Amino acid sequence: MIIRKVELRNFGLYYGHHEIDFTVGDQEKNVTLIGGLNGRGKTTFLDSITLGLYGRRALRYLQDERIKYSQYLLNHINKSALHDETMVRITLGDVSVEDNELVISRRWSQDRKGAVQEIFEVFRHGVLDATLSENWDYYVEEILPLNISRFFFFDNEKIAQIADDETFESVKESIQSLLGLTTIDSLTEDMQKYISLAYEQDKKTPENETEQELKKIELDLSEIRRENERLSVDLSDLKGELRTTEEQYASLESEFWAKGGNLGLKKEEMEQRRDSLNNDLNLKQSQVTGLVESSMTPFLVCRRLLMDAYDSASRAEKEKASAYMDKTLDILAERLKQGSYGAEEIKTISIFLQQMKDQMMQNPQPEQTDALSASSYLLLSNLVLHLEEEVRKIDLLEDEIESIRNELDSLEMMLSFEASETDVRETWNKMQKLSSEKLEKEVRRKSVEEEIERNEGRIANLEKNRERLHQKQLASGQVRDQNQRMIEYAGKTIKVMEAFRKKIQINRTRELEENVYRCFTFMMQKQGMIQGIQIDPNTLDIHLIDYNNKELRKDQLSAGEKQLFAISIIWGLAQSSGYDMPVIVDTPLGRLDSNHRTNFVERYLPNAGKQVIVLSTDEEVNGRYYDMLKEDIRAVFTLVYNEETRSTSIHKGYFGGIEG
Repeated sequence: MIIRKVELRNFGLYYGHHEIDFTVGDQEKNVTLIGGLNGRGKTTFLDSITLGLYGRRALRYLQDERIKYSQYLLNHINKSALHDETMVRITLGDVSVEDNELVISRRWSQDRKGAVQEIFEVFRHGVLDATLSENWDYYVEEILPLNISRFFFFDNEKIAQIADDETFESVKESIQSLLGLTTIDSLTEDMQKYISLAYEQDKKTPENETEQELKKIELDLSEIRRENERLSVDLSDLKGELRTTEEQYASLESEFWAKGGNLGLKKEEMEQRRDSLNNDLNLKQSQVTGLVESSMTPFLVCRRLLMDAYDSASRAEKEKASAYMDKTLDILAERLKQGSYGAEEIKTISIFLQQMKDQMMQNPQPEQTDALSASSYLLLSNLVLHLEEEVRKIDLLEDEIESIRNELDSLEMMLSFEASETDVRETWNKMQKLSSEKLEKEVRRKSVEEEIERNEGRIANLEKNRERLHQKQLASGQVRDQNQRMIEYAGKTIKVMEAFRKKIQINRTRELEENVYRCFTFMMQKQGMIQGIQIDPNTLDIHLIDYNNKELRKDQLSAGEKQLFAISIIWGLAQSSGYDMPVIVDTPLGRLDSNHRTNFVERYLPNAGKQVIVLSTDEEVNGRYYDMLKEDIRAVFTLVYNEETRSTSIHKGYFGGIEG
């Protein structure tokens, strides 16, 4: 299915009738390029197609869904045509099959009371098809479901949303839609409602003990499910608040560092530290001065000479002690001979005394010096000891002074940066407040999640008891009427759906993993970057696996790689959906750098689908990017804004330089 033609009349910026025929040009090429400066109607053109196909159901994707559909239609009536009819008409079909053409027409106007009157019609082969018009919402879900359309119609904001989402929460709903889980969940929910309805009808019959238990279980189930619905709404609100808080915190954090960060925050503390260090420096320098001015200082000039004299005197003292020892040994040997010792004892002691003398004789003879008196030697020793102590103190003070000066230099450098402590402190206080709010909301979120989980456990137990009671009724032949049989079959249907849900979830996620991985490696052209994508079939968490078979965290990707990965997810989802629909991309290159723009233009756009419509500014697909794509371009158009009429019209050609 392709879009053959889009016609707009008095829609948004488009005053009067305008159309683009997508069947013109070389049908072998797939890209139609629509150029337009910012604010010239590119997004309005994309919105017109979404509105034309899905009507009020598309409101949640077009803008704030809290506004009424009638208000949205009113807002898109051209200001110069408030009393005329506004129209979006889309012709769908296949280029090669003429009789497969469908024309969708959505027209509206404002009556005299200000109310909006909308007319929706579908024409097949040029003839109004009333049945198809009435049941279009069902039919369009067959050719392109609304939830799946987000993989085919998107803009750079959608890409950025996925790229910036670290946990991929924004695509999980899309994956569920793709897997068909929403349909299964709806069917399961319908079966639950049917069971409840059957029990309501069964109330008219006389109750026995089992029936009373079942009634009690149904009441409990109904109450718990209502509670969980309320908690789910609260949880959704909390997650939204948390995302907002995290975005605000990230913005403040950037502001905090831009204003000086910790430097600004601790400026006063650093100034106090600088003053303290200056005081310490002055004190240490005073202590050095005191040491220099002491009575011992003159001796430092001849410190080397004093040390030499001290060493010489020490050697002389040792020489005197050695001579005295030699003489003492001789006396001991003489007395030993005169004593009454045995021959063996005299021999042993004599050998020992001789060894002592030999050892003393082996020591080098000390230098002959003039020996000092004992009192002079004592004075010299004390002087040398005091000098060494003074030198040690001075060395220690010099080390401390050097350390203080180094720290002072560092502080002076930090304090020389411009940083307003008042501004930084204000930002820091806001960050602290937001951090507290975030923590509080996370606690509340966790509490709500736990409450939901507990309720789900209670529901599971109650359903299990209900099933047991059903079996008990069946076994005792208490099935009394058709309602009971319907309850039984509905319960079995739910079980089958649950089993089917698990299997389809596993199979489709494997297929999606392969498609996303293939799209990503094709666009990146980095074969060594990752070896696979893993999607948890239960949580739908997405993981990139590197070539060490370890997870490659998303925050390890560059900004451009994140953008291409987001596009790969959208592309992989589109491929896995199995729908063959046009791809419409609005301002796709806005956040890509030059390298990744090249990959996107050369690899994604020509291969994204059978029909690719690109809405681009003159700074995106232009120049060398246009040259890269021109072999695949079927036709080009430009949205031209008229300042006098304040309206946009569609012209053939591309920004006046390339003919259509």
